[in-house]
Amino acid sequence: MQQRHLSCGPAQYQTLGILAADGLYTNLGLLVSDQCQHSIKLAVFQGTDKLLFKDRKEFGGSIFQQLNEAYQAVDFYNGTRASFEGLLRKDERDYPMEAVREALLNAVVHRDYSFSGSISINLYQDRLELISLGGLVPGFSLEAALMGASQPRNGKLAALFYRVDLIEAYGTGLGKILNCYAGLPIQPSFESVEGAFRVVLPNIHATSMREEARPVEESRARYAPKKRYAERLGAEGIAGDPAGWSGESPRVGVTARGGHHPRRGAAETTGRVG
Repeated sequence: MQQRHLSCGPAQYQTLGILAADGLYTNLGLLVSDQCQHSIKLAVFQGTDKLLFKDRKEFGGSIFQQLNEAYQAVDFYNGTRASFEGLLRKDERDYPMEAVREALLNAVVHRDYSFSGSISINLYQDRLELISLGGLVPGFSLEAALMGASQPRNGKLAALFYRVDLIEAYGTGLGKILNCYAGLPIQPSFESVEGAFRVVLPNIHATSMREEARPVEESRARYAPKKRYAERLGAEGIAGDPAGWSGESPRVGVTARGGHHPRRGAAETTGRVG
């Protein structure tokens, strides 16, 4: 609040719901303090599933600190791709940071803090998922939320975020996320189930990344039999052997001393038994 140049005395704390009339801090006061018992967890995975972790972090402290650190962490892992229009270079992030910001704010402001679990951020190669606990308020549908209607679960928390200019008005977050993907072939998705709400932001470069990876995968597939052949015979045994490196079975000739060798050409296939 001091960064926003807002007064933060006892009277203002009581107005915002951080401090009760008896001078004790409220549950909202606990959330915005360093003693906040909730957290945000970030997991970065290799590929498109949860089989292999690349990194994982957990952010604690006040919800303002958690929000800031989680945003910076996603920004760090958010790739940038460059394109050119004539002489002009245009950099584009895999995930629009405005969409990331709105999804994070939505998760923090509207989660159900009666659950002890953490907000989850899962970053895959092709998508970014944010899962907050609590789902939508009972009786309030996802369709209504997408229309721009708003029913905050944590009214005082939302009012506080409005006072510090983190949110502009209730009900605008999902619309801003959709606007970030306007005109793109891939779109964000929203899912509400009992106890949880999930926002999925697709990687806007996922299709081009798969197309670029296809030649590499095809090259590896062609190289696989050659590698297995090399491992079987040893590098020395097949040095300079075109037949061996083609992945075909080697042709065997007879040496003058009765030994065997892979044939290297017609000129070398005339050995006889001495």
